[in-house]
Amino acid sequence: AFQNISFSGEEPERIIYEEDSTDSYLKEDVYFMEQGEEHLPLDTARVKSYLDTIRILDLNDYVNYNVSENDLASYGLDAPELSITVDYTVTEEGTDEEKTESFVLNVARDPKERAEEEKKAEKRENQEKTDEESEEKEITAYARAGESRIVYQLSTEEYESLMDRSYDSLRHQEMFWADFKDVSQVEILLEGTTYTITSDKKEDERIYRYLDEELDLADIRSAIKGLRAETFTDEIPDGKEEISLTIRMDNDNYPETTIQLYRYNGDECIAVVDREPVAFVARASVVDLVEAVNGVVLK
Repeated sequence: AFQNISFSGEEPERIIYEEDSTDSYLKEDVYFMEQGEEHLPLDTARVKSYLDTIRILDLNDYVNYNVSENDLASYGLDAPELSITVDYTVTEEGTDEEKTESFVLNVARDPKERAEEEKKAEKRENQEKTDEESEEKEITAYARAGESRIVYQLSTEEYESLMDRSYDSLRHQEMFWADFKDVSQVEILLEGTTYTITSDKKEDERIYRYLDEELDLADIRSAIKGLRAETFTDEIPDGKEEISLTIRMDNDNYPETTIQLYRYNGDECIAVVDREPVAFVARASVVDLVEAVNGVVLK
């Protein structure tokens, strides 16, 4: 089973594996990005997809079977752009005992190609890209497992997938990702009026009510789940607040979370979660949420 993942290079980072963490309101969140003292929850499916990229790498395109220390520089592997260390547990044969082992993968772009690309980037800084510059180009990149003497060539897709390991790439894209079975109350502020949806829990089911009348929360639940990041941002909004949610949960670590949605332009809103700007979301999804709420409170 995969455990911790460490990245070293220009942007050193570490992903830790932790079950039953107090750093997320979703039990299924077991991977967290370390940022200082914080452990930021990641989307388990996205982390597993990244790990699958490593696991199924087609390392068959050999470019050097017996690389020397002096030759590593010609592949950029004397100082790799990225070194990935994956800790994993295995069960010793014939026993129930587990032990932790590690796998290291070093990745680098062809140094000449990388230097040329950096020069081009400097030249076109603050300039609009031409159609030719905007075209996707093939990348020459190499990989080496640990201290192995074998160097492999990676495809452009493999290289880009391995390099795409940032927090924003691996975090939850939804603004709210908890299981709605844990949601006990939703307080909605819309056009200056507060509407409160309450619930009773019967076994594993929730019965939701508005003004003591039982209601189907499916449309509101779907609209909340539809609030997804188009891009992440820390820009402080200055537009009109379209709608605000305070979601209360049966969770000792996270009793509540707030989502405020501010108009940015005709196509986007800025989502502020627990008083922190998080992402641009499609305004269409915010309109869907407003309509879903109105469908309940205006009956």
